[in-house]
Amino acid sequence: MNRKEPSAGEREGAPLAHVLAMIWTMALGLGAGPGASAQESDGERQHNRVVLQNPGDVEEVVVLGQFIPGDKRITAEVANMLDYEELALMPDTDVGGALSRVTGLSLVGDKYVYVRGLGERYSSTVLDGSRLSSPVPFQKTVPLDIVPTAIVRNLLVQKTYSPDLPGDFSGGTVMIRTRATPDRNYATLKAGVAGDSETTQGEGLSYRGGPADNWGFDEGTRKMPRNIAGMSSDDFEAVPWPDSADLGASFYNHWEVFEKQRLKPNFTGSGELGLRGDFPGFSAGVLTAGRYGSKWRNRDKDFRRYEFSGVDGGSTQTVDYRQFTTRQTIDWAGFVNSGFEFGDGHSIQLSQVVLAQTDDETQRLRGLSSEDDVTDGTPVVSYRFQWTENTIRSTQLKGEHYFNVGPFHQMSINWRATDGAATRKSPDTRTYTYAENAEGLEEVVTPSRQAAGDLREVFQHQTAYTRNCATRSANTASTRSCPSMPATWR
Repeated sequence: MNRKEPSAGEREGAPLAHVLAMIWTMALGLGAGPGASAQESDGERQHNRVVLQNPGDVEEVVVLGQFIPGDKRITAEVANMLDYEELALMPDTDVGGALSRVTGLSLVGDKYVYVRGLGERYSSTVLDGSRLSSPVPFQKTVPLDIVPTAIVRNLLVQKTYSPDLPGDFSGGTVMIRTRATPDRNYATLKAGVAGDSETTQGEGLSYRGGPADNWGFDEGTRKMPRNIAGMSSDDFEAVPWPDSADLGASFYNHWEVFEKQRLKPNFTGSGELGLRGDFPGFSAGVLTAGRYGSKWRNRDKDFRRYEFSGVDGGSTQTVDYRQFTTRQTIDWAGFVNSGFEFGDGHSIQLSQVVLAQTDDETQRLRGLSSEDDVTDGTPVVSYRFQWTENTIRSTQLKGEHYFNVGPFHQMSINWRATDGAATRKSPDTRTYTYAENAEGLEEVVTPSRQAAGDLREVFQHQTAYTRNCATRSANTASTRSCPSMPATWR
């Protein structure tokens, strides 16, 4: 076959076309079988010789592609995914902060994730395919700041329903998948220190707690006294004076609030250990991960209350407080995953997850309180101590089996058994209020005096009062006169 060789001008005007034509010519030459080549004469081989020449500059062709993870690629639902590599590049150390960077999600209170702006009743959380309960009472959404990213393999937020989700799906589901058995031996340690201009090295509020408060555990300081633990609320209210004072005195009786100097910086430490062994016929591995974090935060707010009356929409301010709160948050997380791989495509894994978060809060409200007009109100100061422990525990045994025998071609069986619980403890929460009397002294506001009406009428238009206090020791009782109680229990 005769082909006309393109001229130099044609090569310069259409280098890409020349290259394609040259490749096509080579394909025709190679298309003849070896037998045909053997029968060709020397003249024919000389006539069909392809001469390769420099085609000049060739246009550069760049093809760009985007990697789509397998879990997201095979799903037919609307979903967003964060894999382990993406989580490792983010500065966030908890799942709540990481998900706040996903389009269509809202982070409320630095812990609750709402899908598409819907409320908490429309969002749910799944851990390794099983529903995760919330430790917060009457709250469906799990506080995701309690889950560290160190134990997460990937995060998948599904915004449309699929048959494998719980039946109460409505707005969206956050699916957390934990790390699998490692494929090699490794160990890592990480530590971080952070702070902010409003809290770190500044002043905060605190009170006398237990010796293990900085570790997030109450060793019994706030425990319910034995003489009260078996009583109902009605029985407690029915105890007459002075026996009721003895019951109150059996609690942890320290009420002083002091200013804590130079609050510590925020600290986070985590570690991982992965071990794997390959043996004849099977492989085994174990992955352990742990995390501890301590964070301080001060919040200063203005708190006002208004009462609206009349058809004209008039309002009167009754409360004007300055609210100052110091909160220490302690996080603990532990994760253990052990797995076995045997045969051709069979694996069994046992995982244990324990997540704990403790909030130790001291709050002070200082300002004016009245029932009609705050401009003529009573100066008051109110304190609150609140210790809250949230714990999530999950134990799961699961297996994956793949079969490729006879009619069972590429068939898989996945199963799991899960036991989990979420608990919340808030022992010995205290709130008490002092009001300024007519002599300029602060007196404790008892529940009966609070219900008597306007604090201005009770404290500023009356003189200071005295009442009997009782102390009891052994089998004898004595009374003494005191101007005010140290505090009240409520």
